[in-house]
Amino acid sequence: MRSTVQTVDYIVLVGYLCLMAGVGAYFMRYMRGGSDFLKGGNRIEWWVAGMASFMSGFSVWTFTGGAGFATSSTPSSGGGRG
Repeated sequence: MRSTVQTVDYIVLVGYLCLMAGVGAYFMRYMRGGSDFLKGGNRIEWWVAGMASFMSGFSVWTFTGGAGFATSSTPSSGGGRG
């Protein structure tokens, strides 16, 4: 089966990139410096920052560590138990 990129795919991609650039340009006016970007202008509650930190670590493990663990522990891969 041969997959090709259609014109509609390019339209969706360019539309998404324009939307994200627009959102960035809109919220850029609230940024005063790097600390505003990294700390949210000190307006983020402690529990929101904690959940964001936890979920980013969880996401990293899911896409890297979890995939590596799954491929090394399956019987068909020749590694791990089984």
